[in-house]
Amino acid sequence: MSTNPDFNLQQVQFAATLLRQHLQTYSRDTNSASALQGMRQTAQMLVVHAKRVPDLATARVAEGAAALASDLVERPQERSASVLRTLAQAADLLGARAAQPQPSSKDPFAGIRGLAVDDDEVVLRTTRAALEKAGFAVTAETDAHDALRQASQNLFHFVLTDIMMPGMSGLEFCAALRKLPPYQKTPVIFVTSAADFDNRTQAVLSGGNDLIAKPFIFSELVLKTLILTVKAEPAG
Repeated sequence: MSTNPDFNLQQVQFAATLLRQHLQTYSRDTNSASALQGMRQTAQMLVVHAKRVPDLATARVAEGAAALASDLVERPQERSASVLRTLAQAADLLGARAAQPQPSSKDPFAGIRGLAVDDDEVVLRTTRAALEKAGFAVTAETDAHDALRQASQNLFHFVLTDIMMPGMSGLEFCAALRKLPPYQKTPVIFVTSAADFDNRTQAVLSGGNDLIAKPFIFSELVLKTLILTVKAEPAG
């Protein structure tokens, strides 16, 4: 296997395009075992080449994509439009970074802190556990008002919030969060069972960046967070 960075960047681009193709095939025919296996094999290929380029962010996102693709092969019943969209976003990000390399030996996720808000304590615990296992520090709150106070007193690099919550909804919380100067561009992900088009539209209008449907796969939550955190990185 070549250790030439240019060769490996080309292979990352190729594998990202191939992953997109497998995703398109699978979305048209969710009974296609070959497309499903192709996704996992291609994602594993991405990891091999991504680890050989001077960009730690690319490697981490590739690993996240491979983990989600493997989970989808093992548990195809957990397939959802949300999962496929997240994999497609990973493929697009990896292809773009390979096309315009951003060499860096710095870990882009070191010191990253997240804020998670959900009135369901079980969901909140699992959300926090999944993200902490991936290396993120997470503060969890069951009340949106308390979460807003946390955000005003501390700096968080990403935020996850449920939509349907008593007192203050996730949409209202996000709109209020965006009024705080440090959070005008902070990635906000809605994690909700209300995953219809109207709620996605409202999520965007309230300032959210993306949405994950409950019940979610842990690896999707981690990959989505990785993707949006990388996108939020200042250029250079």
